[in-house]
Amino acid sequence: MKSTRIDGPTLKHLVIYPENYVPNKLYPVVILLHGFGSNMHDLAAIAPHIDDDNYIYACPNAPVPIDLGLGRRGFAWASLGTPLSKNEYLNSQDMLLSFIRELTDSLGTHTNQVVLGGFSQGAMMTYRLGIPRPQHFAGLVALGGLLDDEAIPANQTFIQKDQPIFIAHGTLDTVIPIESARDAKCRLETVGFAPTYKEYPIAHEINHDILTDLGYWLKDLFPSNIYDK
Repeated sequence: MKSTRIDGPTLKHLVIYPENYVPNKLYPVVILLHGFGSNMHDLAAIAPHIDDDNYIYACPNAPVPIDLGLGRRGFAWASLGTPLSKNEYLNSQDMLLSFIRELTDSLGTHTNQVVLGGFSQGAMMTYRLGIPRPQHFAGLVALGGLLDDEAIPANQTFIQKDQPIFIAHGTLDTVIPIESARDAKCRLETVGFAPTYKEYPIAHEINHDILTDLGYWLKDLFPSNIYDK
C-alpha cells in the first residue's frame, strides 16, 4: 500500500491507498484516530492487515502536543486531567469535522462511504463525533476505548440507532479496563443500538484477531466495496 503525507489546512495526516489502486474508482474511506501520546503513523501500520485492496485509509495527527520525556513528543485529542481538557476536546471535534470535510471533498467520497474509528482516546473521539452525527458515517469502530457521558446526546432525536458500531477490547487491559467496554455495550444497547462486540485475551493493544474480525465487519458493511466515480 502507498502512503502519502499531507500537511492539510486543518490536520496533518496520512492517506493510504489500496495495493492495486484504480484512480477512476471510488473507494470507501476508513478514518483511524490514534490514542493519547501517539501520532498519525501508529494506526497507519495496521491498515494493510485489515484489508489492503478495498479501502482508502486516512490517519490524522491529533492537534494537542504531549511531552513524553527524554526529548520525545506525542499528540493527543486532549490533555488528561487539566482545566483545558474540555475545551481541547471540543476544539478537536471541530477540527476533525473540518478535516473530514476536506478529505471527503478531495477524494470525492460520499458520506455514506466513510467509517470513523479509533484506538483508546481515538475510540472515545469516535464515539463523541460519530454517535451524534450518523449522517456523516456509515459505521463506527471503537478499539480499546470507552464511551464517555458526552457521546450520547440527551436529545436522542439526533442519533440513528441502527448505526453499525464495532467494539473490540482486551480482557487484560489495565489502561482502560474491560469493564469500560462492557459498560459501553450495555449503554448503547439500552438506548437502542446493536453494536458488534468482541473481547480478546490481550492487554491495551490491537492484535491480528481484532484486525481480521474488523475486516469481516467492513466487508459486511460494504458488500460491494468499490464504486465507479
